[in-house]
Amino acid sequence: MPGSVMDNPGFPTLIDVAYSQIVEHELADMTDILPEIFTMITGDRLDFRSGELGEMAPWSEFTTGQVSYQEIYEQYNTQQRGREYTAGSIVTRRLVDDDQFGVMTGKRFRPMVQAGLLTRQLHGTRLYETMGIVDTHYYTYSEGLPLVSAAHLTRTPGVSTTTGFSNRTTAAFSPTALQAALIAGRKIRNDQGYRTGTSYDGIVFPPDLRPRVHQVLRTPYGLDNPYRNVNMESAKETGIMKMIELPHWSSATNWALVNTRKMKAACLWITRAAPEFGRINEFDTLQIKNRGYMRHGYAVTMNGLYWMYGGIVS
Repeated sequence: MPGSVMDNPGFPTLIDVAYSQIVEHELADMTDILPEIFTMITGDRLDFRSGELGEMAPWSEFTTGQVSYQEIYEQYNTQQRGREYTAGSIVTRRLVDDDQFGVMTGKRFRPMVQAGLLTRQLHGTRLYETMGIVDTHYYTYSEGLPLVSAAHLTRTPGVSTTTGFSNRTTAAFSPTALQAALIAGRKIRNDQGYRTGTSYDGIVFPPDLRPRVHQVLRTPYGLDNPYRNVNMESAKETGIMKMIELPHWSSATNWALVNTRKMKAACLWITRAAPEFGRINEFDTLQIKNRGYMRHGYAVTMNGLYWMYGGIVS
Protein backbone atom coordinates (compact mmCIF):
# COMPACT_ATOMS: atom_id res chain seq x y z
CA MET A 1 0.00 0.00 0.00
CA PRO A 2 1.64 3.23 -1.12
CA GLY A 3 1.90 5.78 1.67
CA SER A 4 1.88 3.27 4.57
CA VAL A 5 4.49 3.28 7.35
CA MET A 6 5.98 0.06 6.10
CA ASP A 7 6.44 1.55 2.63
CA ASN A 8 8.19 4.70 3.82
CA PRO A 9 11.91 3.85 3.71
CA GLY A 10 12.88 7.20 5.23
CA PHE A 11 10.97 6.57 8.44
CA PRO A 12 13.27 4.07 10.19
CA THR A 13 16.39 5.36 8.46
CA LEU A 14 16.00 8.89 9.80
CA ILE A 15 15.59 7.60 13.33
CA ASP A 16 18.63 5.32 13.23
CA VAL A 17 20.91 8.02 11.83
CA ALA A 18 19.58 10.59 14.27
CA TYR A 19 20.26 8.46 17.31
CA SER A 20 23.77 7.48 16.31
CA GLN A 21 24.75 11.05 15.46
CA ILE A 22 23.23 12.54 18.60
CA VAL A 23 24.91 10.02 20.90
CA GLU A 24 28.27 10.88 19.37
CA HIS A 25 27.66 14.64 19.60
CA GLU A 26 26.33 14.58 23.15
CA LEU A 27 29.19 12.43 24.41
CA ALA A 28 31.67 14.84 22.84
CA ASP A 29 30.02 17.90 24.41
CA MET A 30 29.23 16.64 27.90
CA THR A 31 31.36 16.61 31.04
CA ASP A 32 31.58 12.93 31.88
CA ILE A 33 32.51 12.60 35.55
CA LEU A 34 32.32 8.81 35.65
CA PRO A 35 35.90 8.09 34.48
CA GLU A 36 37.15 10.70 36.95
CA ILE A 37 35.80 8.71 39.89
CA PHE A 38 35.37 5.11 38.80
CA THR A 39 37.23 2.33 37.09
CA MET A 40 34.85 1.47 34.25
CA ILE A 41 34.25 -2.25 33.77
CA THR A 42 31.75 -4.42 31.94
CA GLY A 43 29.89 -6.92 34.07
CA ASP A 44 29.09 -10.40 32.83
CA ARG A 45 27.38 -11.78 35.94
CA LEU A 46 24.06 -11.25 37.67
CA ASP A 47 25.81 -9.65 40.62
CA PHE A 48 29.29 -8.56 41.67
CA ARG A 49 31.04 -9.60 44.89
CA SER A 50 34.35 -8.60 46.39
CA GLY A 51 36.15 -9.05 49.70
CA GLU A 52 39.03 -7.44 51.60
CA LEU A 53 41.94 -8.92 53.49
CA GLY A 54 43.59 -7.12 56.38
CA GLU A 55 47.19 -6.01 56.72
CA MET A 56 50.10 -7.54 58.62
CA ALA A 57 51.91 -6.14 61.64
CA PRO A 58 55.57 -5.09 61.21
CA TRP A 59 58.13 -7.84 60.83
CA SER A 60 59.82 -9.15 63.94
CA GLU A 61 63.55 -9.55 64.40
CA PHE A 62 64.85 -13.05 63.63
CA THR A 63 66.48 -13.98 66.93
CA THR A 64 64.95 -17.30 67.89
CA GLY A 65 65.73 -19.28 64.79
CA GLN A 66 62.01 -19.54 64.04
CA VAL A 67 59.87 -17.40 61.74
CA SER A 68 57.04 -15.67 63.59
CA TYR A 69 53.81 -16.26 61.70
CA GLN A 70 50.82 -13.93 61.76
CA GLU A 71 47.20 -14.55 60.97
CA ILE A 72 45.67 -12.28 58.32
CA TYR A 73 42.08 -11.44 59.09
CA GLU A 74 39.28 -11.05 56.59
CA GLN A 75 37.82 -7.58 56.68
CA TYR A 76 34.63 -6.45 54.90
CA ASN A 77 32.93 -7.50 51.67
CA THR A 78 30.91 -5.83 48.94
CA GLN A 79 27.90 -7.09 47.00
CA GLN A 80 26.43 -5.25 44.03
CA ARG A 81 23.68 -5.82 41.49
CA GLY A 82 23.01 -3.55 38.51
CA ARG A 83 19.68 -1.81 38.05
CA GLU A 84 17.71 -1.37 34.84
CA TYR A 85 16.67 1.99 33.38
CA THR A 86 14.41 2.74 30.42
CA ALA A 87 12.74 5.59 28.54
CA GLY A 88 10.46 5.68 25.52
CA SER A 89 8.89 8.02 22.99
CA ILE A 90 6.33 7.76 20.17
CA VAL A 91 6.58 9.34 16.72
CA THR A 92 3.61 9.43 14.35
CA ARG A 93 3.57 8.87 10.63
CA ARG A 94 2.10 12.35 10.16
CA LEU A 95 5.06 13.98 11.89
CA VAL A 96 7.46 12.31 9.51
CA ASP A 97 5.49 13.20 6.39
CA ASP A 98 5.04 16.85 7.43
CA ASP A 99 8.58 17.43 8.66
CA GLN A 100 9.29 20.81 7.05
CA PHE A 101 11.87 22.04 9.54
CA GLY A 102 14.27 19.11 9.80
CA VAL A 103 13.00 18.03 13.21
CA MET A 104 13.24 14.35 12.33
CA THR A 105 16.87 14.62 11.33
CA GLY A 106 17.96 14.78 14.94
CA LYS A 107 16.29 17.28 17.23
CA ARG A 108 13.35 15.02 17.91
CA PHE A 109 15.53 12.36 19.54
CA ARG A 110 18.03 14.51 21.39
CA PRO A 111 15.99 14.67 24.64
CA MET A 112 16.05 10.88 25.04
CA VAL A 113 19.78 10.67 24.46
CA GLN A 114 20.51 13.62 26.72
CA ALA A 115 18.31 12.22 29.47
CA GLY A 116 20.03 8.84 29.28
CA LEU A 117 23.48 10.35 29.56
CA LEU A 118 22.33 12.69 32.34
CA THR A 119 20.93 9.71 34.25
CA ARG A 120 24.36 8.12 34.35
CA GLN A 121 25.97 11.33 35.63
CA LEU A 122 23.39 11.64 38.40
CA HIS A 123 23.93 8.03 39.42
CA GLY A 124 27.70 8.49 39.55
CA THR A 125 27.32 11.65 41.64
CA ARG A 126 25.24 9.66 44.12
CA LEU A 127 28.47 8.21 45.54
CA TYR A 128 29.34 11.62 46.99
CA GLU A 129 25.77 12.76 47.61
CA THR A 130 25.42 9.87 50.08
CA MET A 131 28.95 9.67 51.46
CA GLY A 132 27.73 10.54 54.96
CA ILE A 133 24.93 7.97 55.16
CA VAL A 134 24.54 4.24 54.63
CA ASP A 135 23.27 3.91 51.07
CA THR A 136 22.42 0.41 49.83
CA HIS A 137 20.78 1.40 46.55
CA TYR A 138 23.56 0.00 44.37
CA TYR A 139 25.71 -2.06 46.72
CA THR A 140 26.08 -3.26 50.29
CA TYR A 141 29.26 -3.10 52.33
CA SER A 142 29.39 -5.35 55.36
CA GLU A 143 31.00 -2.79 57.67
CA GLY A 144 27.54 -1.18 57.75
CA LEU A 145 28.86 2.39 57.98
CA PRO A 146 28.97 5.34 55.55
CA LEU A 147 32.02 5.94 53.38
CA VAL A 148 32.73 8.94 55.58
CA SER A 149 32.39 8.09 59.26
CA ALA A 150 33.86 9.16 62.59
CA ALA A 151 33.84 5.57 63.83
CA HIS A 152 35.14 3.09 61.26
CA LEU A 153 35.76 -0.49 62.39
CA THR A 154 38.23 -3.33 62.04
CA ARG A 155 37.70 -7.08 62.27
CA THR A 156 41.22 -7.68 63.52
CA PRO A 157 40.96 -8.75 67.19
CA GLY A 158 42.39 -6.58 69.94
CA VAL A 159 42.82 -3.39 67.89
CA SER A 160 41.51 -0.18 69.46
CA THR A 161 39.52 2.12 67.17
CA THR A 162 39.57 5.03 69.61
CA THR A 163 41.85 7.10 67.38
CA GLY A 164 42.79 6.93 63.73
CA PHE A 165 39.55 5.42 62.48
CA SER A 166 37.73 8.61 61.52
CA ASN A 167 37.71 10.11 58.02
CA ARG A 168 35.06 12.72 58.74
CA THR A 169 35.09 16.42 59.56
CA THR A 170 32.22 18.86 59.95
CA ALA A 171 34.37 21.88 59.13
CA ALA A 172 33.52 24.04 56.13
CA PHE A 173 36.18 24.11 53.45
CA SER A 174 38.90 26.60 54.27
CA PRO A 175 42.71 26.67 54.37
CA THR A 176 42.58 25.65 58.03
CA ALA A 177 40.15 22.79 57.40
CA LEU A 178 42.21 21.61 54.44
CA GLN A 179 45.43 21.48 56.46
CA ALA A 180 43.67 19.71 59.34
CA ALA A 181 42.29 17.07 56.96
CA LEU A 182 45.71 16.47 55.44
CA ILE A 183 47.22 15.94 58.88
CA ALA A 184 44.34 13.68 59.95
CA GLY A 185 44.86 11.56 56.84
CA ARG A 186 48.47 10.94 57.86
CA LYS A 187 47.25 9.60 61.21
CA ILE A 188 44.61 7.19 59.89
CA ARG A 189 45.28 3.63 61.05
CA ASN A 190 44.96 0.32 59.22
CA ASP A 191 43.16 -2.73 60.57
CA GLN A 192 46.23 -3.64 62.64
CA GLY A 193 46.22 -0.22 64.31
CA TYR A 194 49.31 1.20 62.57
CA ARG A 195 49.31 4.58 60.85
CA THR A 196 48.91 4.44 57.09
CA GLY A 197 50.40 7.85 56.30
CA THR A 198 47.58 8.35 53.81
CA SER A 199 48.11 11.24 51.41
CA TYR A 200 45.58 12.92 49.14
CA ASP A 201 46.20 14.26 45.66
CA GLY A 202 42.64 15.23 44.72
CA ILE A 203 39.64 17.15 45.98
CA VAL A 204 36.01 16.53 45.01
CA PHE A 205 33.57 19.40 45.41
CA PRO A 206 30.21 20.84 44.23
CA PRO A 207 29.87 23.92 41.99
CA ASP A 208 29.20 26.24 44.94
CA LEU A 209 32.69 25.60 46.30
CA ARG A 210 34.48 26.09 42.99
CA PRO A 211 35.58 29.72 43.63
CA ARG A 212 36.95 28.99 47.09
CA VAL A 213 38.64 25.72 46.15
CA HIS A 214 40.38 27.32 43.18
CA GLN A 215 41.35 30.35 45.24
CA VAL A 216 42.92 28.27 48.00
CA LEU A 217 44.73 25.78 45.78
CA ARG A 218 45.79 28.10 42.98
CA THR A 219 47.02 31.10 44.96
CA PRO A 220 50.79 30.68 45.41
CA TYR A 221 51.34 33.68 47.69
CA GLY A 222 49.51 35.94 50.10
CA LEU A 223 46.29 33.97 50.57
CA ASP A 224 44.02 35.74 53.11
CA ASN A 225 46.79 38.09 54.22
CA PRO A 226 48.37 41.30 52.89
CA TYR A 227 51.86 39.81 52.73
CA ARG A 228 53.38 37.62 50.04
CA ASN A 229 53.95 34.66 52.32
CA VAL A 230 53.96 31.25 50.66
CA ASN A 231 50.47 29.77 50.64
CA MET A 232 51.04 26.45 52.41
CA GLU A 233 47.62 25.20 51.26
CA SER A 234 48.33 25.67 47.55
CA ALA A 235 48.32 22.73 45.19
CA LYS A 236 52.09 22.90 44.95
CA GLU A 237 52.57 22.68 48.71
CA THR A 238 49.83 20.16 49.51
CA GLY A 239 50.19 17.94 46.44
CA ILE A 240 46.47 18.28 45.66
CA MET A 241 46.75 18.60 41.90
CA LYS A 242 43.45 17.02 40.83
CA MET A 243 40.32 19.16 41.25
CA ILE A 244 37.12 17.22 40.48
CA GLU A 245 33.99 19.33 40.31
CA LEU A 246 30.70 17.40 40.30
CA PRO A 247 28.12 19.56 38.46
CA HIS A 248 25.18 17.61 39.88
CA TRP A 249 26.28 17.46 43.53
CA SER A 250 23.39 19.22 45.26
CA SER A 251 25.27 20.16 48.43
CA ALA A 252 26.65 23.67 48.58
CA THR A 253 29.15 22.95 51.35
CA ASN A 254 30.29 19.30 51.45
CA TRP A 255 33.72 18.35 50.10
CA ALA A 256 36.17 15.45 50.11
CA LEU A 257 39.88 14.89 49.78
CA VAL A 258 40.78 11.72 47.89
CA ASN A 259 43.73 9.61 46.96
CA THR A 260 42.79 9.33 43.28
CA ARG A 261 44.68 6.10 42.65
CA LYS A 262 43.02 4.35 45.57
CA MET A 263 39.65 5.91 44.76
CA LYS A 264 39.65 4.42 41.28
CA ALA A 265 40.88 1.09 42.65
CA ALA A 266 38.03 1.08 45.18
CA CYS A 267 35.18 2.50 43.09
CA LEU A 268 33.92 0.40 40.20
CA TRP A 269 31.30 1.48 37.67
CA ILE A 270 29.85 -1.78 36.40
CA THR A 271 27.99 -1.68 33.08
CA ARG A 272 25.84 -4.73 32.53
CA ALA A 273 24.19 -3.24 29.43
CA ALA A 274 25.47 -0.03 27.84
CA PRO A 275 22.89 2.57 26.72
CA GLU A 276 21.11 1.23 23.66
CA PHE A 277 18.21 2.38 21.53
CA GLY A 278 15.58 0.27 19.85
CA ARG A 279 12.46 0.85 17.75
CA ILE A 280 9.38 -0.91 16.54
CA ASN A 281 6.83 0.00 13.85
CA GLU A 282 3.20 -0.45 14.82
CA PHE A 283 1.17 -1.48 11.80
CA ASP A 284 -2.29 -0.51 13.10
CA THR A 285 -1.50 2.84 14.73
CA LEU A 286 0.99 4.18 12.15
CA GLN A 287 3.39 4.97 14.95
CA ILE A 288 6.95 4.11 15.70
CA LYS A 289 7.97 3.52 19.29
CA ASN A 290 11.52 4.33 20.33
CA ARG A 291 13.01 3.18 23.55
CA GLY A 292 16.25 3.44 25.44
CA TYR A 293 17.58 0.81 27.83
CA MET A 294 20.63 0.51 30.08
CA ARG A 295 21.65 -1.50 33.10
CA HIS A 296 24.40 -0.46 35.45
CA GLY A 297 25.47 0.24 39.02
CA TYR A 298 28.54 0.95 41.07
CA ALA A 299 30.33 -0.69 43.97
CA VAL A 300 32.92 0.45 46.48
CA THR A 301 35.29 -2.37 47.34
CA MET A 302 37.60 -0.65 49.84
CA ASN A 303 36.80 0.97 53.17
CA GLY A 304 36.42 4.71 52.61
CA LEU A 305 38.76 5.26 55.56
CA TYR A 306 41.75 4.41 53.38
CA TRP A 307 41.17 6.65 50.37
CA MET A 308 38.98 9.63 51.27
CA TYR A 309 38.49 12.26 53.93
CA GLY A 310 35.10 13.94 53.77
CA GLY A 311 33.67 17.20 54.99
CA ILE A 312 30.00 16.68 55.96
CA VAL A 313 29.03 20.28 56.58
CA SER A 314 25.33 20.14 55.75
